Amino acid sequence: MDMPNVSATAGLVAGASTDNPVGVIMLRKAMQIEQQTAIALIDSLPQPAPVADPNATLGRNIDVKV
Repeated sequence: MDMPNVSATAGLVAGASTDNPVGVIMLRKAMQIEQQTAIALIDSLPQPAPVADPNATLGRNIDVKV
């Protein structure tokens, strides 16, 4: 995701006026593009490795030092 685009979109949100319907449409489109980019970025993250069950090996081995 391109961070300058996010800040530009945030600036548009802050300065948006409902008097200009074309501006509102452009703002919505920009926000949709940012949302799609964020979703693609989240989906590209690798899945976390499964955590081993501690009960599967608990109590099987005893370390004894003499």
